[in-house]
Amino acid sequence: MKRFKYTVRPEEVWNTGAVEQWLEDEAARGWRLYHCGSRLARFERAEPAACRVRLQPHEPEPSERWRERIAAYEAMGWVYAEELQKQYEVFYCDDPAAPELESDPAVQKWAWEKSLKRSWRNAWLLLLGYGAIAAWALAMMALAGNPVENLLRGGGLLLLYITFPLCLTAVDSVRRLGIVRRTRRLLDAGIAPPHTGDWKRMRRLDGANFACVWLLALILAVNNLVPAFTGHSWENLDDADAPQPCVAAETLDPALVPSLRKYGWVRKEGAFLLPEQYEFTEVYPDQRRLESTWERLLPSPFAGPLYREKLAAFREKFPGASLTELEGADLDQAAVLKSGEVSLLAARQGNIVFTLRINFPADLEDCLDELAAALAEGR
Repeated sequence: MKRFKYTVRPEEVWNTGAVEQWLEDEAARGWRLYHCGSRLARFERAEPAACRVRLQPHEPEPSERWRERIAAYEAMGWVYAEELQKQYEVFYCDDPAAPELESDPAVQKWAWEKSLKRSWRNAWLLLLGYGAIAAWALAMMALAGNPVENLLRGGGLLLLYITFPLCLTAVDSVRRLGIVRRTRRLLDAGIAPPHTGDWKRMRRLDGANFACVWLLALILAVNNLVPAFTGHSWENLDDADAPQPCVAAETLDPALVPSLRKYGWVRKEGAFLLPEQYEFTEVYPDQRRLESTWERLLPSPFAGPLYREKLAAFREKFPGASLTELEGADLDQAAVLKSGEVSLLAARQGNIVFTLRINFPADLEDCLDELAAALAEGR
């Protein structure tokens, strides 16, 4: 029969009633706390017995005074077991007739005051700290330009990276603030904090948080590793087997036949929960150049903002560019911007956003039908 066992320590050590109930249930099964680390608690086998467990707030004190206090508690029938997170001391009592550790409401309130203030302060610091980090990250992304595009691709699921830890922290902080507030009200009324609680629910919450953290780590790994093997690739357009979601150059200028093309490449990009994207680059004689992008967004509500952002980025680069809104060809949105010989066509069809940029004279409005067909082909 093994002498020791290890189990995951509760994260919510500030939920003292639930922790006390957990330790009492373990004692009834024949296990008593021997040591508590940063993540695991070590239990030592003992005779199964019903007992009382109490957590007392721990504050720094001279070692001699601490020994005197522990001896006084032992004389009352309470045995010191271990310390939890340098915040609470754990005591066991097998004598049902032994008095409680703190029987004076005024003394008990004084003993708990520092611990409650610390828990209250830490909960707000965590909440405000993560909120400040999230606000800073979003502000930096917005100031960097193209915030929608950066949000979709910057750092890989940047929105998830920011909001996920913030949500977990918010839930933890709100629960902590609620329990601290309830404990304060009880102490103000001269009532001891509860010594029972649903530790199984607490354990489920800890497990859910742990699983969510690992899920986020898995998503990070997939989005960082998969593109290294399959997500990024350049391919010569002449070697492409399947039809590509782009507008043929000869649609704009019949003289730009593929045989005259100096080079043409397509870059494919995409990963789990990231936009699927194609980037096309074609160069013809006299430095005539076509650059186009095709993007399918999984969060489709972002398609409209991304479309508008691409128009704004072009106008910012070419302040004098003229804008013509287009209709028809089964497109949800379409516009042509012109600045000298440089022109941009932007279009949106459902969750797909397309752009085509050229540096030679051509009527981009004439290619709407082919563009709609290319978008439909890409679906």
